Amino acid sequence: EEKKKKEEEDKKKKEEKKKKEAEEEKKKKKKMKKKKKKKKKKKEEKKKKEEEEEEEKKKKKERGGEEGAGEGEKEDEEEENKKEEEEEKKKKKMKKKKKEKKKKEEEKKKKEEEEKKKGRGEEKKKKNKEEDEKKKKKKKKEEEDKKKKREEEKKKKKKEDEEKKKEEEEEKKKEKKKKKKKKKEEEE
Repeated sequence: EEKKKKEEEDKKKKEEKKKKEAEEEKKKKKKMKKKKKKKKKKKEEKKKKEEEEEEEKKKKKERGGEEGAGEGEKEDEEEENKKEEEEEKKKKKMKKKKKEKKKKEEEKKKKEEEEKKKGRGEEKKKKNKEEDEKKKKKKKKEEEDKKKKREEEKKKKKKEDEEKKKEEEEEKKKEKKKKKKKKKEEEE
């Protein structure tokens, strides 16, 4: 009877483990899909930005701006490219760090699972489970905070970019008005 009971418990544990693994795989796939989508969106946004800048350059050329006018724009573009490269490097570094951290955590988890299999007593398991839950909650909170911070920074940057764009547009309008006035005065 005891043997039968143990076999049933083992069977139940195996099924639960299998279920957990399937869920983890599902989560992993979902995360990868989300990541891919985000990457694609970013690429499209970058392409769009480049096209807009190219279009702006084309228009400037057609209008026939004065000599050296495109020089500052070229410098700005180089500065922007440099910034983007720095951002990309930073992101890659962070990604690598995150990957290493995840690997360490997985190894630790694996080690703990193996130790649990060896058997240490129900109280120890319970304690470990509680500790894991605490860590998970803490990690979840940290990730949420990071996400919130990233979103805020993104919004701030977007706002700043829009304001900068607005200022540039205003400056262009003023310059155009000035030239028009000068031309009119010269004609008179």
